[in-house]
Amino acid sequence: MGFSLATTFQILLPGMLIHALIWNALHPNMHGLPDVPITVGAPSFVMAGLRKTWYFRWLYQNHEGHHVVGGQGNYNVACPLTDHLCGTYVKQSEWRPRQDATLKELERKKSWSETKGSAEELAAPFDTQMAPVMNNGAGALNPSAVA
Repeated sequence: MGFSLATTFQILLPGMLIHALIWNALHPNMHGLPDVPITVGAPSFVMAGLRKTWYFRWLYQNHEGHHVVGGQGNYNVACPLTDHLCGTYVKQSEWRPRQDATLKELERKKSWSETKGSAEELAAPFDTQMAPVMNNGAGALNPSAVA
């Protein structure tokens, strides 16, 4: 295409930074992990406001699918369009029934309030990964609360 090395970096580096900022604001929070400080990488606080948007709800649901299909699809947390382009996107209508069936079976076997083991230990016999968990700490978001 005739791009110089300098032009290539001028295009790629800002895109990579934006991706890192979105990823660090959303992905750790989806799994109940602490925010990323600036001393470690692209800081979470820069894009943390996205956690309260329809965009985050959409990304969160897409990421649930990634876990339900055992990490075999819906790879890109911050830019799911990439999954569409690479053919790795799994529709919610395909993975949601599997998640619902797994959760119903878990509830049938043992009430969540009586659970002694972790959710991962309970899910292990059903050959599926648990969906991501939301951080319940300060400033955290309950995904069902997003309209």
